[in-house]
Amino acid sequence: MRISETIEVRDIEPDDIRIDKYISDYLKTLSRSQLKARNAAVYVNELQVKLSRTVKSGDVKRIEYD
Repeated sequence: MRISETIEVRDIEPDDIRIDKYISDYLKTLSRSQLKARNAAVYVNELQVKLSRTVKSGDVKRIEYD
């Protein structure tokens, strides 16, 4: 069963943080390596992106993982 969560990015510091780091800090239940191991798919503003993409304020992220 896939789990899906949506996150809206607010003001963040620093402005060049990676998506996988931001998600692991936000969810607090998954580490960066667990995101990769669970085949996480990340969508930013409805476009699928890599976990290494940087986060920008105002982005809307949808995360799907096993």
